[in-house]
Amino acid sequence: MAQAFSHGSGSKQRRMHNVLRSTGALLAVALLLFGGISRAQESATEIHECTIVLDALRFQITTGQAIPQTLSSQCADGVLRVEFRLPAENRHIDLSLLAQIAADSYRFFGLAEFYGSARVNVLNENRNLDPPSDKRTFTDGSWLTITGRYNVLGIEAPGATLSVTEGGVLLVWPPGTNADVRFIFGEKESVARKERVFEVTRYSHLWGWLAAMSKVVEKVLETIQEITRVGWGWSIVLLAVVLKVLLLPLSYMTVRAQRKVGTYQRRLEPQIREIKAQYTGEQAHNRIMQVHKDLGITPFFTLTPMLGLLIQIPVLIAVFNALGEMPQLVDAGFLWIDSLAYPDSVASLPVAIPMLGDAINILPVLMTLVTLFATLTFRNSVAPNSVVKAQKTQLYLMAAAFFVLFYAFPAAMVWYWTATNGLQLVQQTILKI
Repeated sequence: MAQAFSHGSGSKQRRMHNVLRSTGALLAVALLLFGGISRAQESATEIHECTIVLDALRFQITTGQAIPQTLSSQCADGVLRVEFRLPAENRHIDLSLLAQIAADSYRFFGLAEFYGSARVNVLNENRNLDPPSDKRTFTDGSWLTITGRYNVLGIEAPGATLSVTEGGVLLVWPPGTNADVRFIFGEKESVARKERVFEVTRYSHLWGWLAAMSKVVEKVLETIQEITRVGWGWSIVLLAVVLKVLLLPLSYMTVRAQRKVGTYQRRLEPQIREIKAQYTGEQAHNRIMQVHKDLGITPFFTLTPMLGLLIQIPVLIAVFNALGEMPQLVDAGFLWIDSLAYPDSVASLPVAIPMLGDAINILPVLMTLVTLFATLTFRNSVAPNSVVKAQKTQLYLMAAAFFVLFYAFPAAMVWYWTATNGLQLVQQTILKI
């Protein structure tokens, strides 16, 4: 697995652009959203923010009074390119420090901490991302990448060697070598437009086919927003509607499978209850197996409806990853939510609660209430009462688990899941079991 550096600060300013976190980097992309800003103002702002990143890079690779020499610097289209020459007394770079430049500094909690981390990989000549390995020497054409939630920092360091220890990852130049290092920094998509090899850094933590699905979902959401102009919050609802409609045949097949399973359960329950009352051990087992055989089913027949759910899991993963990495959502407000890219915090807690964090979020509560209402209204007319009761218990437990899981996640993801649960309630009413 790729080396990950967790990074966070106590800042709660959710509307601050991601590239300003930790380093105060690029605001050019966000400023382009305002039509009244002149091209001259955009250029000046871009140069200013590139200067901030340049200073941050220089600071992070400076040891004591050994300040690196800037050989070249270029800022264009939200992407910074810079080349340094390291002084003789400073022949290494601590990548855990550089990770702060690419990472999102909002302090996430629980499983959402992933969004505040940065991952180190080696981008080889074949455009593949490899984990960092000890004693690996860099040549022309290979890059070291530090990938955060939105940004990527690419490093070209010909002649340097990786030193991987429990304490972190160092980039080291042996004595007598030319210690020149080149950086490229910006949002992943912007950097990929400048250097095509960086396309693999988008959704780099996913398998290739899942990454491709995430890009498709992102494109669909962008198209919905461009066509409707209703804002990103309502566009997410429309995305949930589109996916629900596309998956409707699969949902109908799942409902049919559930009806069939319920019918078999209603026929099996009294027979199995009678067998268990009269027999024990192997004899009871054999008779129960025979009852299943007489009906032409196996004891695993209850898993049939799960196939439909399993097929939908990759779609859910793709949607969540797209919503988690789209920089367009950083400044997207919706209802009471300041930014869909971060939790919808309305107040702070005096202490951080494990898995939940240190803020009061409203959206996860709304999501759970919708799920509980759907569970309360759940009916299964073909299954025995005992089975329906067990199914409802499982749904209640899932609602509690998802509340804890999603509480600290970005609002866009929680809002999508809330909308999906609401649509599921409608579907449940129409396609009655």
